[in-house]
Amino acid sequence: MLRTESSTAIVRLMGIAMLSMGVLTGACWAQSNDDLKKCYENGPTNADLALRYCTAALQSGKLSQEDLANAFINRGNAYDTKGDHDRAIQDYDQAIGVNPKDGDAFMNRGSAYGNKGDRDRAIQDFDQAILLNPNDARAFGSRGIAYGNKGEYDRAIQDFDQAIRLNPNDAVALFNRGVAYDNKGEYDRAIQNFDRAIQLNPNSAEALFNRGVAYNYKGNFDRAIQNYDQFIHLNPNDTAGLFNRGVAQFCLGQFGLAQKDLAGAVQLQPKNLYNVIWSYLTQARAGKDARSDLQKNAAGLDLKQWPGMIIQLYLGKTRPDTVLPAAKDPDPKKGKGQLCEAYFYLSERSLLAGNPAEAIQLFQKTLGTGVTSFTEYTVAKEELRRLQSTPNH
Repeated sequence: MLRTESSTAIVRLMGIAMLSMGVLTGACWAQSNDDLKKCYENGPTNADLALRYCTAALQSGKLSQEDLANAFINRGNAYDTKGDHDRAIQDYDQAIGVNPKDGDAFMNRGSAYGNKGDRDRAIQDFDQAILLNPNDARAFGSRGIAYGNKGEYDRAIQDFDQAIRLNPNDAVALFNRGVAYDNKGEYDRAIQNFDRAIQLNPNSAEALFNRGVAYNYKGNFDRAIQNYDQFIHLNPNDTAGLFNRGVAQFCLGQFGLAQKDLAGAVQLQPKNLYNVIWSYLTQARAGKDARSDLQKNAAGLDLKQWPGMIIQLYLGKTRPDTVLPAAKDPDPKKGKGQLCEAYFYLSERSLLAGNPAEAIQLFQKTLGTGVTSFTEYTVAKEELRRLQSTPNH
């Protein structure tokens, strides 16, 4: 959900599973009906037990058409929870065969396709769920998530708008609409949506984190840090909160505070190369001898993959002129992002070497890549501002 082994700090749209757990029917239970009841009851809490009892109920041959469809849906939910999306889809297919007008079956099959990464098939199912129930806010919200994950943010926002019209207190739709605006670069509108989501759910860690990201991109690092503080209070062992707060502190020139957070990120996620790089940078910019810690943190890591070249550069094991060629990638988008990173990390090396004029040129090249969603781009803007406001630079 948060920053992994990549340089973008944006959180992608959160795919919220909106699953039907069935409705208990009948006042008198034979063994098959007892299995069905346990199939329903265990669905939300214990997928393994739900599979066991749903299967027993389905094999009994004694279920009504309605209960048969619900049992398939609930077993499909259990499979989906366990990550077995193909078997979940097979059960949702069966439920739809029994009851072609069951909107929940289409909703859940759409969710399973979305979990598989097949967003187009997911959208088709959400379309059908909306056709069957035009007032189902969940279906609009789910289709919005699928469009957002395809990068079609305007269509996603349209669906979130409709979900919120149908349910003004839908904190999930508000959150996801905020992320869509964030991905479009409309940070003020993103923040407005995160504000409303947080009003409805003050302990929404995702909304707090993403609001911090939006403030980060706006250059309001103090407000970003306030949100990361709240996020870290809720999730003290989450690496992304420490990483992003450390970067925001770095942008404010608070290198000592940043060093503490980035060292914490390395402790929690020692194999993340970006954590290792930024821990080194914060230490070095705080005026400390960071080389020994970098050697220790890099020990045993695979430095052949990007951005391992940057660690080798800072350890003095490779030359600056090898970095830009190493940043190239057959995927143009990935290559552009790595070029942004390469210029930035070369810039920081120049600063640490006492060559601010060279650093300015390299920071300008960082911004010239136009990769505005990357952490390195945001920090380069702040570094340039500081350098250009310093006399004789």
